[in-house]
Formats: sequence, structure tokens, C-alpha cells
Amino acid sequence: MPLSAARSTPRAALLACAAFAVTTAALAQEPTKDECIAANEEAQSLQRSGHLRGARDRLRLCTSHACPGAVREDCAARIHDVEEALPSVVLAARDAAGADLVEVRVTLDGEPLASTLDGKAIDVDPGEHAFGFVAPDGARVDERVVVREGERRRVVEARFASPPAATTATALGPTGPAQAPAPPPPADHASAPGRSQRILAIVAGGLGVAALGVGTYFGLHAKSTYDGALAHCPGGTSSCDGQGTQAGRSAYDQATAATALFVGGGLLAAVGVLLYATAPSRDVAVRASLAGVSIGGRW
Repeated sequence: MPLSAARSTPRAALLACAAFAVTTAALAQEPTKDECIAANEEAQSLQRSGHLRGARDRLRLCTSHACPGAVREDCAARIHDVEEALPSVVLAARDAAGADLVEVRVTLDGEPLASTLDGKAIDVDPGEHAFGFVAPDGARVDERVVVREGERRRVVEARFASPPAATTATALGPTGPAQAPAPPPPADHASAPGRSQRILAIVAGGLGVAALGVGTYFGLHAKSTYDGALAHCPGGTSSCDGQGTQAGRSAYDQATAATALFVGGGLLAAVGVLLYATAPSRDVAVRASLAGVSIGGRW
């Protein structure tokens, strides 16, 4: 035998063995006739109960070329309807600042669904589902969603209340984590102690001063009117003519109004001073001494 033929014989034998092994493996993966029929029946049951993902998997099996022609055609006709009705969701998660999160695990009705969020659509069965989003730090957000048949690429998003880990890291002090001091609360001027009382005091005092001013005007005008009335009464009030009598009455009315304004204005001014003086303040301090206790502060 030539040397070249001797060398080619083992090589051909190896190739034949490899081809036989591949063919045997392919035949072993093909379903049998009974498996094709069972897959078709299971697909129908799963489709009726709404488990469309399982029905699709069974229909893909019974569309194999190894299945009988009638079974294969029936499965191929129904797999299109199942895929049309099968909904899908797009999972998303954001932190408190609105930034997208990627390293988030998601479960569907307690079963693992995704290890990370890549923005791709995932097929799910129609119906109500519980989506559980779990962040790397263990924080969890649950979302209950009703997914409808034929609904494609519905976004199911979880919003985590805590900010990203990079923004929640604490600064390390010489003895361990150092908490940053909390900022002081903004000053609430509207609720400052005694503010309303001081405003009321200023209003009362202002009205009192205005009343005193008007009273002064009426008092001076009453004096002038009375002096004019005396000019028409040469022998005293009993000898006044009509104009003098009328002027006297006007002077009396003006004097009465001036008196009322003086009294009312004085009271309002006093009330204003009292309210302002007794309004509470944050700066009130108690000072003790041997002589007694004194209270001081700023208003």
C-alpha cells in the first residue's frame, strides 16, 4: 500500500466517526412522534390558561421537521397567534435624583427575571404580575402591574427613594465615619416669637397717633369757631344773633369731636406701647443676681 494511502485511511476513519457522532446527536435532539403530539396538546392547554410563553416554547418544539406533517402544520399555524398575543415589558429603575440605574436585579412573581437592566424588551405572560426591583445595597421596590395581551414594550419603572451610592458615601474622619452637620433650618420670619403682636402694636399705635392729630385739628378749629361766634354776641351768649348761635353750636360739636378723638387716640397709643413692650422675643434672657432676678431682652 502506498504511504500516502496509509496515511489517509486513519484520517478518513476519524472524519467518518465525527460525522456519525454529529448525526447521532442531531437525531437525539429531534422530538419523537409522541413528543410532537404531546407538545401540541400541552401548547393548547397553556394557551387557554394564559401561559403564552410556555405555549410558544411547546409550539416551537412541535414545528420541528421530525414531527408529523399534520402536527407540524397545526403548530405553525397557532404559533403566530401566540406570538402576536404575547406581551412584553421594558424594565427601568431610577434613583431619587432621576438617574438611570443598571445594576438592579428584577424578579417576576418571585422568580428571577433579569440580573441587570439593559433596556431590552422581555416577554411576559398577560395578567397581574409582581415585579421586585432589588438594588446592590439591598433596597427593594415592588411594583404590581397588569400586563395586557398584545401590549408590547410596556415600561415598568421603579423609583428608589435613596440617592445613588456615590452621593450617599460619608466622609471618613480621623476616628471613623464623620457625619456632616445638618444645615440649620431656614428662618421662618412669619412664625418669629411676638411678630404678630408687634405688628398689632404698631397698627394700634399708628391709629392712636392719627386720632390725636385729627383731635388736635378739631380742637383748634373749635377754638376758632367759638371766637368767631363771640363776635356776634356783643352782650354775652344771651344777645347772640342767629349767625352767632349757629357758630356756637358748631364750636360745641367740634370740641366734642376733638375730646372723643383725644381720648380714643390716647388709649390706642397706650395699647400700642403696651403690646410692643410685652411682645416675646428669642433674645429674652433671665439674669440672676444677689438683689433678685431681672429679665432683659430685645424687642
